[in-house]
Amino acid sequence: MYKGAWAENIKSGARARVAGHYYTAEARRLGEAGVVPMGPTDWVKYQLE
Repeated sequence: MYKGAWAENIKSGARARVAGHYYTAEARRLGEAGVVPMGPTDWVKYQLE
């Protein structure tokens, strides 16, 4: 498991670091391949660290 990400509200552009966000190696691989990790709503996207 990996830890850490930035969450961005795509409507307002506000960003916040989410230090406790965990994700798998597969999520990291998909992110590196260009898949945008989305949050629980369509308004939030993540940038994995």
